[in-house]
Amino acid sequence: MGIMEIGGMIEIREEKGDYKRLYENTGLQKQKADNRHRIAGSERCPNHVALKNAQVNSTTFKNTTLSNAPFYASTIPQVFKGIVGDPMVKYHNANLLYEYAAYAKVHNTTVTSTLPAASLARLRALASKRIFNIHGVNRGGAGEEEKDNELQELIKPIAGRTLAEKVFYSLNALTTSSRPGLLNLLFTSSAPFVGFAAISGLAESDKRFRGVPETGSMMVFEVFSYTPAEDGVPKKGDLWVRFLYRNGTAEGAKLVGYPLFGRGKSKMDMRFSEFETEMGAIGLGVGEWCEACAAQSLFCPAFRASLDKGRKDEKAKSDAKKGGKKKGSSKLELGLGLGAAGLVVVLGILVIIGCARSQRKVDRGAGAGSDKEGGLEEGEGSWEMGVRNKKGEEERAKSHADYGVRDEEEVNPIGEPVRPEERV
Repeated sequence: MGIMEIGGMIEIREEKGDYKRLYENTGLQKQKADNRHRIAGSERCPNHVALKNAQVNSTTFKNTTLSNAPFYASTIPQVFKGIVGDPMVKYHNANLLYEYAAYAKVHNTTVTSTLPAASLARLRALASKRIFNIHGVNRGGAGEEEKDNELQELIKPIAGRTLAEKVFYSLNALTTSSRPGLLNLLFTSSAPFVGFAAISGLAESDKRFRGVPETGSMMVFEVFSYTPAEDGVPKKGDLWVRFLYRNGTAEGAKLVGYPLFGRGKSKMDMRFSEFETEMGAIGLGVGEWCEACAAQSLFCPAFRASLDKGRKDEKAKSDAKKGGKKKGSSKLELGLGLGAAGLVVVLGILVIIGCARSQRKVDRGAGAGSDKEGGLEEGEGSWEMGVRNKKGEEERAKSHADYGVRDEEEVNPIGEPVRPEERV
């Protein structure tokens, strides 16, 4: 197993009520200073905080808050009494409230008997609306906030943009590795999931990607080739990428393939070169993140300087040769040609390795990191390559796994507890 990254701190409640804290461990100590933003791009991003705070003044936010105030008040005796301060039980904190309620519905016998399934479903729907307005991109459709402007489209899904860069960087790095089958695991919060779905076309093609990812949800980026194994490491032109997703860990949940970037269902598999271009267009590197966020992190000045130099060098080459390139292409052309590898991104708001669920500690009042209005603090592959016969270039790769696209189904918010898995 290669790089393992934990997005922030995960708290696990033991039987005695104590907490164990698991902190970020990048596995790459020399890059630790700048690595966190790649899986938690919305954290420590002043411009993202400013946009989030500004939402409380929108007409849609105010109307949603007022219309749902009686409902949230009704859930206090059912779920939150003595756990969350009454003033905090409101739409502003919809995501964290749903997380707690969903966990308690399964693991707390009192909540199981007092909280109706319909109420939990409504909590989830409101949480989905809230989190997508924070980390997604609104196109101005019915039921959404006002249409996002150019700045909002850049900053709101920034956690997805840094994740996109990390995904491609990790897969690309393996192309020159002596172990091309290396598997990478990332553990993140829900923000990168929602952000990536918003900028990759997933949220527009399938409504489930506009909702709250269930605990233990998994995104998989699989790189493969039709090249026979005896031919050695495939060339860049022989590589394909497939995106897979599993929502939660309920019994029978499977990885399902979905097309990226507005491609049709018949074009689920895309060439690595096309994947490179598309990810380069939506991803943000360290310097770009510092610039977009107006971040004051200690490592930012050096990366900004490097970014400026890179732009000047690229412009000089462009002027001297063939003209400008699409944004993001040059920074990603750093050695390609992968045998078989995959990057698995596992949702880790409440998840430890092996998909064991933990419980988020919920404060009774607003913490020191609360935002403008006042609220709870929100902490922000598989791989395969067998002996394949040479096929037509546009034919979809075959696999024993069930990656078929299914019709949309409603998500059941009352799922079974996460089932730990051990694999050798």
